[in-house]
Amino acid sequence: MKISQREAQRLRKRVAELEKALGTVREFLPEVVLARLHVQVSNTDAIRFYEKHGFKVVETVENYYLRTEPRHAVVLELSLAGGDGR
Repeated sequence: MKISQREAQRLRKRVAELEKALGTVREFLPEVVLARLHVQVSNTDAIRFYEKHGFKVVETVENYYLRTEPRHAVVLELSLAGGDGR
């Protein structure tokens, strides 16, 4: 899949933001050992993005979203214990 330079720049920015946020949590909140997030099941780009950065799909929650379709969400988790969390 070919993406534009603008899209590539946007993705690099999102990766940097994610890495910065996770680094901040690891540094200032060492007691936090797990990052957990919800993504709409139809948002396969976001699911792949998070999986590429170490998150694992752990469950699907039915009817998580009330005002959008599809209503279901996947739950992704990343271990923050032990350095880079991967």
